Amino acid sequence: MIAAPAPPTMSDMNRDTRLTVRMTERTRTALEKAADSERRSTSDLLVIILDDWLAARGFLPKAKPKKAR
Repeated sequence: MIAAPAPPTMSDMNRDTRLTVRMTERTRTALEKAADSERRSTSDLLVIILDDWLAARGFLPKAKPKKAR
């Protein structure tokens, strides 16, 4: 049986800046539930959500599809 790869660390993702966000408790609770269901941190999920939104509107290049293993 092959073990699943370890999740990426902060240094693997080359995150080089911080952003503080204020939101409603309702939004935070929904974000935490979504992150838990995806087995991600809220920070990781927010980056995914922001990247997808920005790419869909042309502010970031669209991510290349991942190759199947």
